[in-house]
Amino acid sequence: MNLLLFLIYITAFILVRQRLFSASWSFAAVTSDLIASIQLTILSSFSPYACLFFLGLAVPYSLLDGLIYRATGLRMRISLFHYLRQWKSFWESAKELGIHRFFLFFLIWLSLSGLFATLVLSTMPSVTLGIALFGMSLCLAVLWKVPTHLRHQRLHPLILEQVEGIRVLFKKKEKRIGDWHPLQENYFCPSSDFPLFRFTKQFQGRKHFSLLPRTGQKPHIVFVFMESFRAKSSAVCDVRAPFELTPCFNQIAREGVLWRQFYCASARSYKAIIASLFGISCKKDEQAFHKAHNFPLRGLPEILKEEGYFNALLQGGDLSFDCMGEFAKAHAFDLMEGMQEIAAGVQPAFQGSFWGVNDELLMRRAVQVLKQRDREATPSFINLFTISNHHPWRLTSEGLASDLEKKIFYPTDNPYEARFQKTLHYADRCLGWLVNELEKEGLLEKSLLFILGDHGQPFSEHGEKFLDRDGLYEEQVKVPLLLLAKGQGIEPQKIDEVASQEDLVATVLDLLGIETFHHSLGRSLCREQKETVAMFHSPFFPHRIGVRKNQWKWIYHPETKEEELYDLRIDPSEIKNLAREELMTLNALREEGLTRMKFIEDLFEKKLLIPSRLGEEDHILDFSGQRELSNERLVGSVVKTPPVILKIDDCDAISDRAIYEIAPFCTRLKLLSMRNCSRISLRAFKTLCLSTQQLYELDISHCFCIGDEGLEEVFDDTTLLQRLTLEGHLFLGGASIVGLLKKTPKLRRLSLLGTAQICDAEMTSILSLCPELKFLKLDVGRLTDASLEAIAKNAHHLIGIYLVNCQQITDEGLAVLGQRPNLSSVVLIDCPLVKGSFLKSWKKIFFR
Repeated sequence: MNLLLFLIYITAFILVRQRLFSASWSFAAVTSDLIASIQLTILSSFSPYACLFFLGLAVPYSLLDGLIYRATGLRMRISLFHYLRQWKSFWESAKELGIHRFFLFFLIWLSLSGLFATLVLSTMPSVTLGIALFGMSLCLAVLWKVPTHLRHQRLHPLILEQVEGIRVLFKKKEKRIGDWHPLQENYFCPSSDFPLFRFTKQFQGRKHFSLLPRTGQKPHIVFVFMESFRAKSSAVCDVRAPFELTPCFNQIAREGVLWRQFYCASARSYKAIIASLFGISCKKDEQAFHKAHNFPLRGLPEILKEEGYFNALLQGGDLSFDCMGEFAKAHAFDLMEGMQEIAAGVQPAFQGSFWGVNDELLMRRAVQVLKQRDREATPSFINLFTISNHHPWRLTSEGLASDLEKKIFYPTDNPYEARFQKTLHYADRCLGWLVNELEKEGLLEKSLLFILGDHGQPFSEHGEKFLDRDGLYEEQVKVPLLLLAKGQGIEPQKIDEVASQEDLVATVLDLLGIETFHHSLGRSLCREQKETVAMFHSPFFPHRIGVRKNQWKWIYHPETKEEELYDLRIDPSEIKNLAREELMTLNALREEGLTRMKFIEDLFEKKLLIPSRLGEEDHILDFSGQRELSNERLVGSVVKTPPVILKIDDCDAISDRAIYEIAPFCTRLKLLSMRNCSRISLRAFKTLCLSTQQLYELDISHCFCIGDEGLEEVFDDTTLLQRLTLEGHLFLGGASIVGLLKKTPKLRRLSLLGTAQICDAEMTSILSLCPELKFLKLDVGRLTDASLEAIAKNAHHLIGIYLVNCQQITDEGLAVLGQRPNLSSVVLIDCPLVKGSFLKSWKKIFFR
């Protein structure tokens, strides 16, 4: 009977692990299941009542733990059981996650356990009991050494509780890194290992304002990050500023809620993203961009995506700058467009600087996206990042440049500041156009419009450097924030409470009444609060940190230990340093600032913002150029770290055997590059591709064993592939390529260099199968001018084309191609019939 009990336990635990912890098989995981089964068998064998208790509760507990872990990455620790008293609060969340079905299973299992308990007649001998307890003690000692994140991911919940209890008993005392508790929130923290990660049920406190109750579609949410928009330049925030410098913003501010003591996180645009969208920031948050593929963050993009929103990021600059595009791709954004895409999608003539497109093009594109989603009855979360007011502050918009050429809004001896006035005024005009256009299209009353500066801009107010980005004075960190919610019950008002970009996450959750998990440090700006704090830091060396609390402003230089303290009520220009006079205030702000900053930095460094089932690996395996890489080493690395990005370029020794073995571990693969892997067959390649539904980019150039037969079966109808590089396949037929592209309708980049078997008819088929194609590389000697005419007619989104060895292309065909309005880049190599006369009909071309 004891053997039967053991088999029931171990079978149940293995089934739960297989279905819900599929990526956590390891020695520690299996050992913990065995120990838990032995323990429960011993305890259950003492009496029928013990059997009913342990068998009836242990297996459902293990299942509940697995369901919650699969859904949220959390473990159902025993310390959380007291929250079951508030089960009504969690019921809707449980239904949404599908966990509510567990309770039916629990009732059935408890009944069956009662029937089974009546059959227990024997007890375990004391000798066997002693041996079992001794063996389990040894195993627990081994599991004690398992790293924290692996314990969280892999151990059985009962064993996890025991191991953690042992660690608490023998834990060495360490200096606390600080602590933090949210104010005016009804919340709970599921794990002490992740001190910021919490479930907010509701926000508390007296409201400044609230939205009118509404039925039907949720409101659109638009964040407009105005480049270098400092509060000092807006008359509604600083009475010293001329009204005509930003007249549109000043006028709009009369209709919305304006925060006049609002601060950015730092003097970098990507810092504004981290703070505003994820509610947290410190000098180490660049990890989130440098390791964007799996850095554990949860913010508005993920939360609103779960609420049915369409997430879009439209940036006037280049998405590759600061890894903005990769970051957005990793954090639930559905649409990401930078300067190239916006210029191509709005009008053929590119207008802007090397930093990006003019703000007017960005605003037009934003209206297009919002109109389209509104027609589809899909709420949108759109983030706009303007760029025209960026250094070197030169106007490139035709018409406005001459209009503002001699305009002077206020006298200044700084030529850069004079230009800044003009570009800021231009950006303000574009903002006014956006608001007017949204109102004309009936979208303004359906939207919550947040307008804020990404950071400020100094002009030698506190030193000779006009680009003093490491300083933390008001001109650098104080920016406006305006909420415009026309027709939605929010009365216009001005609020002088200290606030920051970190508060926006909580504010949106409060406005929309969303109950969810998050890790925001901020508070809801919808609520009144007496003592409010904003923290900021400089992104460059020498690093500085600052705190604004009530009327006091504290700035600290860690390298030199210098401190500055200003009373902004009587000294808004920060001239008189009171650090030696107000020692009590100085000490209090120093303690608060240093403790909180160290606390946040440690959370970033140790990746303790949210639980992650993926551990602390980067999930990027790059073996490019390692010709001696063996099958065994590749398989071992992939099994240990299931990759999101896998590069095995020029790894000649990798064969089909390794590809078959790693396929089950590549379910999250987004980028696969295997150039010059000549020993991998089409069959093995197909197995690998079909194992993942998330493949975004693929390079199989010069893989000579991948031939014609069956190529069209590599992808299924759900593929998300957007970039395909298929170079060096000289004997690959055009029909096979067309068959392959039938399954890739979202393709945007295609390279067929060295694949010379495509004819005009097949080129036409490719264009019809890939309507979103933006970049195309061809090395096809059989193409004629007919293909160029088809491209000009059908490739509506094409931005760049690269033509090599096109023996039959002529000036006439290129002249027709030049009529493609979005096309901005053409490369021609080895085209003998081209004489150059087509250039007369081209307005813009790069010729090589």
